[in-house]
Amino acid sequence: MHHSELLLREYAGAPVSVLAATDQDADVAALRFITFNTQWKVHTAGRISEAVEALKDQNIGVVIANRQLPDGTWDDLLQSLRLQRNAARLIVCSPAADTRFWAQVLSMGGYDVLATPFERAEVLRAGYLGWLSWSRASRITPSVPERRISDLSVPITRTAKAG
Repeated sequence: MHHSELLLREYAGAPVSVLAATDQDADVAALRFITFNTQWKVHTAGRISEAVEALKDQNIGVVIANRQLPDGTWDDLLQSLRLQRNAARLIVCSPAADTRFWAQVLSMGGYDVLATPFERAEVLRAGYLGWLSWSRASRITPSVPERRISDLSVPITRTAKAG
């Protein structure tokens, strides 16, 4: 099995809880399709105000939000997230997800950027890694085994110096 397929299985097997902050039915449908047959739970909110309320009531670690919502922008949502204890990781989605926008989102405190229309592998990668970052920061033990550098390292053998 290819390495990327193994990672996708790991991403899909984690109990990720995501909030889709979008007023676009197509984006919600795409996220539900991508996360079908995974352990992920997708909550939805069509406005920033609804997203903030949902985050108060649910244990959600990742928000995937449109660049623009009816009551504000992704930056407005990020400012609201910063006011919450153990803020969820914000992933911004946009059809214009270029390097410049990605750098802007990251420099302002967002977690990642996804291009729309969504690609399954990218959604699962970004969502899982955002959730893992959030869960580690919130001291929630992930249900998937952590990889340690020692698990990946190759034993180092020393050779005697030629004298």
